[in-house]
Amino acid sequence: MRALVLALWAVWICQAAEPIRLIVRGDDFGYTHASNMALEKAFEDGVMQSASLLTPGPWFSETARIIRGHPEWSVGVHLTITSEWNTLRWRPVSPISAVPSLVAPDGYLYGFGYRAPRPADWKADGAPWAEHAPNPVEAEHEFRAQIERALGLGLQLDYVDCHMAMACREDLLPITQKLAQQYCLGISGGGMFGEKRFSPKYPDTTRAGIKKALLTALRELEPGLYLYVGHPAEDAPELRAVDTNDGVWWAERRSSVLAAWTDPEVRAEIERKGIELVSIGSLFDKQACAPR
Repeated sequence: MRALVLALWAVWICQAAEPIRLIVRGDDFGYTHASNMALEKAFEDGVMQSASLLTPGPWFSETARIIRGHPEWSVGVHLTITSEWNTLRWRPVSPISAVPSLVAPDGYLYGFGYRAPRPADWKADGAPWAEHAPNPVEAEHEFRAQIERALGLGLQLDYVDCHMAMACREDLLPITQKLAQQYCLGISGGGMFGEKRFSPKYPDTTRAGIKKALLTALRELEPGLYLYVGHPAEDAPELRAVDTNDGVWWAERRSSVLAAWTDPEVRAEIERKGIELVSIGSLFDKQACAPR
């Protein structure tokens, strides 16, 4: 009995000593001006700690200009081989002739698929679906070009991650790991830091609904390191027009995420719970090119 009590006591001591650490990562910066408008607000007035950059995005030059003014921000490249909206589309950074397996008939990156089954209810006017697997040599070429574009615009990078999970799929993750090692970058969401996913269940796209769900999920956090990914953006006609099927829905959701991330009650709950907000950059030792 004494041994059991001591064992339980040891477990309690370990749990009490381990903090709750939360990475709040914003994704897709560079795809719209509306997302860029949220960038500084989410960092400076909100709880966002890291930002993932969509370097093929049509607004990425503006993204880079904003970030160059804030070298203290932790940013990474959101490696992508997809362009998922049916109105807003982007091309690869590489010449199309160098990455033909990634380019849809309309000249832009495929929207979805790459051998994933096409849903039965897929809308005919949805972004093009790739029936084939991506050529890994071409994917590496494009991922490297995306990293080089960010570096070429003077950005200090801490990590790479995987837009729509594509760069983390089984056939491409070794390429992502290879490039991360070559460029001395961390990998967010790929298991490098041992983080668990923090995914509040949003009941709807309203500001009140998303805020309430986030507060509830924060209160339930146990000790450990968590990754919370969102897509903050300002609601604007531009954002509502990215897709004719669900652009309005996504605009409402993403602007509601921005509102929640900058809400004083959310910040207060994080402080009350003793949650430590951490950036991805703080978890990666650039001297050793390895996790801390």
